[in-house]
Amino acid sequence: MLRPNEFFVGSVADAKPLSCVLPRGRPSDFPVLVCGENDKPNALALAGNSQYRGFSASELKTRVGIVVPNIVVEIDEMSCFHPVYVEPPVGALLRTANRLDVCAKGEGHWHDTIRMLVLGSLLDSGAEEAGFTRWSIVIDEGVDKRTLFSIDVSEPPA
Repeated sequence: MLRPNEFFVGSVADAKPLSCVLPRGRPSDFPVLVCGENDKPNALALAGNSQYRGFSASELKTRVGIVVPNIVVEIDEMSCFHPVYVEPPVGALLRTANRLDVCAKGEGHWHDTIRMLVLGSLLDSGAEEAGFTRWSIVIDEGVDKRTLFSIDVSEPPA
């Protein structure tokens, strides 16, 4: 459940990075994570036919839903893998240098993958990197913490 002051209704293009846009109920709607940088926000489809496809958030002006700003990305540290030895699945998070990226489907062929910025300006880990197959989008903390969406790409789709 969301409190009235925790969201507004708007388009993906209206949302700032670290927002989640939840669908209003049309069958073609899907939840979207808005991430990246304020001057160039990205959008990641979290479900549906476009699941894990990356977009420029400005392209999605007609994709209107419930915009939940100030979300937090939580990573399941038990889902860690080494991206040099294991091909990162689409939807996995990748922590390298001072950024957190998501492995997304590119805008070209569905088989092209890109690394799309989720968060920047993190504590620098140098050249070392780690991937994660399970992560969640949450709001609030402590006893008030609620999970809006959970991702698990540890098993390939059937």
